[in-house]
Amino acid sequence: MVASRGALEPMLEADLDMLFAGLVDDWSSVELYRALSQTRLVKADGPEGQVSLSADRADALVNTLRERHGKSPLDFPLSGGAGEVSERAAKMLASIGWSAQPGAGRFVRKPGIEAPSA
Repeated sequence: MVASRGALEPMLEADLDMLFAGLVDDWSSVELYRALSQTRLVKADGPEGQVSLSADRADALVNTLRERHGKSPLDFPLSGGAGEVSERAAKMLASIGWSAQPGAGRFVRKPGIEAPSA
């Protein structure tokens, strides 16, 4: 079954909510913001499909979760690195059944496809 973005995003938020309950440092939030923004997020053992969050949406989602767990919001766009998935962020996402794959933009080259030579 293929799930729409509208179905996957609430699943992602619910899974992240469980993760944020145990996060104690701000750096984890920064790394997760970077991994969530401008990547393709896929749920392992879940419905087919993917969700991609803009940098603004990832910022809003992470800060909503931080506030829900008693932490003050951060200004993530100033941190830079949108779309970067650190090893630590990949492990955090994997712990809740998600993976982040690079590139959610319109002009992302598919793996194995070479750019034409000039």
